[in-house]
Amino acid sequence: MKKIQKLQVFGLEINMKINYIDSLKLFILSIISICFLDACKNENQDLNKKDIKEYQANKAFTINTFTNVPKKIAGCSCLFSKDSIDYNNGKYIYVNDFAETSFVTINDTLVKFNQTAYRKADTTAVVAKYISKDYKMMILVKNGEKTGKESISKTGLIKITNAKGKSVKQTFYGKCGC
Repeated sequence: MKKIQKLQVFGLEINMKINYIDSLKLFILSIISICFLDACKNENQDLNKKDIKEYQANKAFTINTFTNVPKKIAGCSCLFSKDSIDYNNGKYIYVNDFAETSFVTINDTLVKFNQTAYRKADTTAVVAKYISKDYKMMILVKNGEKTGKESISKTGLIKITNAKGKSVKQTFYGKCGC
């Protein structure tokens, strides 16, 4: 015996004549469809996780600003910012201790660098090279005007390269002094 059953799909009401066997077939088909869709969803989630990891490994990195100078930097130092406005607002991209330690914020993480080379490029500029666990840094520093009794303005370029060979460059303005 077939009975009339109302089925609502996407807001549409459908009248169907269904017997017991047809109802069972419809139920089994529904279960299989749900399992299939769930399997596709899980496969896409795995794919998305893989895509995210690959993207993070290959994405460009950025040099960010910081406002608190690391405690390891005490006494004489150099503080560099993206420009004089950031410098005057206490937003820095680079700090060093006048010796061999420097800090840069990369992707919002403070990274410590150790100096590996230092040489004069000419009478007004120096080139220094640094290394950290995950990055290499080259910095070209040009001397500017004296800004105080023991300080001098600086401009230049920072180039940071990650382990995969991707680089980011940033010009800077800052001061070195005691």
